[in-house]
Amino acid sequence: REQGIPVAHRGEVLSWIFDSRFGIGVAGTHGKTTTSSMIGLIFEQAGLHPTLAIGGELCDIGVNAKLGDGRHMVAELDESDGSFEKFHPNIAVVTNVDWDHVNHYPTFESVLEAFSRFIANAKEDGLLVLCGEDMGLGRIMARAPLPREAETYGWGRGWTWGAVDVQHNHGGGVSFSLVHHGHVVADLELSVSGNHNILNALAACAVAHKVGIPFPVVRRVLKDFRGAKRRLQYIGNAHGVDVYDDYGHHPREIAATLEALNRMYPERRVLVAFQPHRFTRTLALYREFAQVLS
Repeated sequence: REQGIPVAHRGEVLSWIFDSRFGIGVAGTHGKTTTSSMIGLIFEQAGLHPTLAIGGELCDIGVNAKLGDGRHMVAELDESDGSFEKFHPNIAVVTNVDWDHVNHYPTFESVLEAFSRFIANAKEDGLLVLCGEDMGLGRIMARAPLPREAETYGWGRGWTWGAVDVQHNHGGGVSFSLVHHGHVVADLELSVSGNHNILNALAACAVAHKVGIPFPVVRRVLKDFRGAKRRLQYIGNAHGVDVYDDYGHHPREIAATLEALNRMYPERRVLVAFQPHRFTRTLALYREFAQVLS
């Protein structure tokens, strides 16, 4: 600044790059790292050479960001400080809307308002991909007509994209039939576990379909997908104990992780070592933390 050199916030710089490309922006209180990782790898394997900016390291490629020479950019857009409102996606994915980052959002209503603005910032000819199962998104969609074309995803056949015939595998992984407009269009397998990852995969399928990526590519990537670092990441086995590391720092995220582990190991005890993250979040949600960890 003393030398007259412009200094910009990271989010603002990222938005300059993002808005100069065909941008796929993944937002949401939970699940955006895994969802953007799935989308990025699908685009990579489809030969689209995307630029990636993900909030966690992808286990498959060992980095969280890369500069591609294709026209697409896949970015995880962080709502924690409101900077996601600077972006204008061609495809805007919202995985869910929950109360978090309480130092920036004093109420759940303020979170809903921020995500409503993000949705409105999608380009006029763009696409919204929204989780129809989420209560927060449901409140946004009930308030007023969506400003852009929208596709929804969730369980069953009532959404644009859905999952039926779900099978959870002991030891990890899930399989399900992918539904599009009420009809089964593919059978898919995930190497990662948990109902939350099925929803993440549905969002990735919607985005891939929009840009014309064939289902065989999507199927192959999802089957081999190893997840993102610290997202239910398998560390190893010590004295007969399987050890996992997960970044979940919100009660809803912890609940999803424990649900996945209990399905993976239905006959084994799950022990949790929990590290609280941010005093403001812990204070605001301590009842929810106590309930999910009890």
